[in-house]
Amino acid sequence: MYRKTLRAALALAVLAGATGVHASTDVPVDLQRAAIDAFVGSDTAALSSLGAPSDSDLLVEVMKQDASSQYVMGSVTRKLPLDVHGTPPTAFFFAHRAADGWKLGMSGQEAFLDELEAMPESLLSSDERRVWASNHAVTAEASLANHVGIGLPWPVNQGWQMTAGIHGDSGSSRPFNSVDLWSSNGRVLVPTAGNYYVTCRARGSALVHILHDNGYETTYYHMENMANIADGTRVETGTFLGYVGNALPCGGSSSGAHVHMSLKYNGRATPLDGSVLGGWTFHESWFPYQGYLSRGNQRINPGSRTLVTNYGEDDPGI
Repeated sequence: MYRKTLRAALALAVLAGATGVHASTDVPVDLQRAAIDAFVGSDTAALSSLGAPSDSDLLVEVMKQDASSQYVMGSVTRKLPLDVHGTPPTAFFFAHRAADGWKLGMSGQEAFLDELEAMPESLLSSDERRVWASNHAVTAEASLANHVGIGLPWPVNQGWQMTAGIHGDSGSSRPFNSVDLWSSNGRVLVPTAGNYYVTCRARGSALVHILHDNGYETTYYHMENMANIADGTRVETGTFLGYVGNALPCGGSSSGAHVHMSLKYNGRATPLDGSVLGGWTFHESWFPYQGYLSRGNQRINPGSRTLVTNYGEDDPGI
């Protein structure tokens, strides 16, 4: 029944990202159906924790397609209910039209890499292809080091506050891969170089995804007055992304301006617990929004007035 409900969700908003590649809002129904079916298989747990969605809860976005409209890059996102604080579950896909219908690969599934390889150079640069392959090597064994090689999203040697501790994509959902951050300056920056993509583009905001070269992905939600960057653009450390805010382009809730930062590895949410970002080791608690950061004998709890200094992507912590 749950799967049938998702298949029936064809009243979908389709948005075109700001790219230099041909985009269209005329998305074939059979492509929408294929994307929905693949999305169910890629993120069932996250969807189930939020309950069965109505038609308006699902957003399919075409980010870019080639001039022939035979090759497509897009995403599917499950909008968050208004009482949930977190990151909207999103999966990317590549697809091409074959004689017997659309062939589609969704992130988190092995077919994703097959479709990635099929994309023409006119749609996907060699740099983008390399980064997507690095971030979605689903058949590779995940080898996670404590030091993930990613900084924090503000300038090195400056400090921000951790307004809420470690929590999940939808608050209490596992793994706890997210944290809330704030500064009066409010300028959110790229913490480590990667390729830029957005989903849930609406009302001057979006969910920002940075695919880093080492298999990790960081995402940023609630930002306002965002930079105008095309999907697929290579962005360097320190590139301006937007300002902390309370924007909800794909639903959810927000209390007090902040940026909701999340961590993924190989396209899947991965725990922050034990990870070192910006020179700080993240520690989760039994309960969401708690935990703490540590560096040597220093400890910072959520809501503390003590600022979290960004020591950069290369600092392994002490």
